[in-house]
Amino acid sequence: MIKDADAFLVPIGIVRQRATAAATIGGYVKQFVCVCVCVCACLCACRAKYPALDLAYAAGRAGGTMTGVLSAANEQSVAEFLEEKIHYLDIMRLNEECCEAHKKDWVGEPNLEQIVHYDQWARKWVSEKVRAVCLWQLCWTAC
Repeated sequence: MIKDADAFLVPIGIVRQRATAAATIGGYVKQFVCVCVCVCACLCACRAKYPALDLAYAAGRAGGTMTGVLSAANEQSVAEFLEEKIHYLDIMRLNEECCEAHKKDWVGEPNLEQIVHYDQWARKWVSEKVRAVCLWQLCWTAC
């Protein structure tokens, strides 16, 4: 985890160095362009390496109960993966589908009771989805 954080901090340091160099070369326009290029390159690289990053950003922008739902769905999805009930790539798919299903019930400023409720809801939603897929696969292989 620290390794990933360090990998993200290094490009930010490079942005500062290049911005300072651009400022000494002359002009705010060059400084702005240089910073934008460096930041965009860093974000594109992170998003290519971590495709779930966009989902996390979307949940953060939505706020409210969405971040808790994403977190709970992810924890339950990982647990299902560790129990070998789903494949690794199913984790992100389940997280996305759970967040999509939660949009209709989203609460912008939740109280503690609502946070706990939607945490439990997301875990149950993922478990039921996995159970339904497992039952379907059992029926398909038996037929």
